[in-house]
Amino acid sequence: MKILKLITVLTFLFCSTIITAKDYNASMFGIKSNGTTLNTNSIQKGIDFISANGGGRLVFYVGRYLTGTIYLKSNVTIHLEEGAILVGSVNPLDYEQNFNWTALIFALDQENIGITGKGVIDGQGFTVANNLVDLIHKGVINDPLKYDRPRETIRPQNIYFRGCRNIMIRGIILKDPGSWNQQYDQCRNLVVDGIIVDSLRSINTGNVIFLRIGERREGRKGKMENISISNVYAEVPATKPDAGYNYEGPVEDLPRNISPSSIVGMPDAMIENVTLKNIEICYPGGGNPNYAKVGLDELEKVPELAANYPEFSMFKELPAWGFYIRHVKGITFENVTLTGIKEDYRTAVVLDDVHGAEIKGLKVNEPDDKKKTLFSYKSTGIIIK
Repeated sequence: MKILKLITVLTFLFCSTIITAKDYNASMFGIKSNGTTLNTNSIQKGIDFISANGGGRLVFYVGRYLTGTIYLKSNVTIHLEEGAILVGSVNPLDYEQNFNWTALIFALDQENIGITGKGVIDGQGFTVANNLVDLIHKGVINDPLKYDRPRETIRPQNIYFRGCRNIMIRGIILKDPGSWNQQYDQCRNLVVDGIIVDSLRSINTGNVIFLRIGERREGRKGKMENISISNVYAEVPATKPDAGYNYEGPVEDLPRNISPSSIVGMPDAMIENVTLKNIEICYPGGGNPNYAKVGLDELEKVPELAANYPEFSMFKELPAWGFYIRHVKGITFENVTLTGIKEDYRTAVVLDDVHGAEIKGLKVNEPDDKKKTLFSYKSTGIIIK
């Protein structure tokens, strides 16, 4: 537990630094709040100045601040007061690409950074994506337009941080990205607290929690430890999560059962010390047993797929409808509620090669209330309270 205590101390020191850092009004750098002036250069100058002068907060007050790609630098926090909206440009050419991703806000190998406040980051992603399609048709940008959509790497995310340390994302509203809403790649000591994420203008999502260690490059296994996720409510629909919305994703070629939330490491690279607290997930249930499946008596058939791209349906049919947890050392469930609307042939929670689990206050609501709700296989130290 020394590692957890150290992280707590570092987080406290980082938060204290943010609180006491100097504030700089965005207007000081000529940043306009009229929603029409492109502020990319002005915002970047402000960030660079603050970083070079000991750090602090770049504070945005009520207004709409239009911008293309900006880069957050060490010891700088973007603070959005209530009523402040950082608005992504609708011109795809106002965005830059790094590490094969496009984003509104980049941070690359920086430390002690943050985005805080009660304001909004609005990527205007639907309009950006349609304008991107227009540029592709004109030959300005080269893209295969698979499923009539530009590939996700050239549509701007709202936030892409890579290789950063000591990050605070607190209180903000993230909405309407062109691609993913937020991505933290190879980052350490990350706190995401009390934010609202609005990707589809709905609480629907295809999958709620997916933690995965793989080995996509031989000899380079990932590492994932000391993770806490709390205060989450989500609904998983029976159909496409974005059905009926103005920029739908492609329809899958083959049907499958709804995937459970999954926490999956590797036999020689376990995910360690995960806490899930105050989590409520509502699933549609109704799993079809006629699809190809793995039963509880044949869990060895679930492939490792170490080299595969990590995504929540990668294992195809799994024997759980709520949580599938495999190759994990140290996990705590506290006040986790899983609701299945229709009867499902699968078990709510499956533990496969899990060592040291404390299950406190797990509630499973499903039509078949006599069915066993948790199955443990090749696991040790499982405590259920």
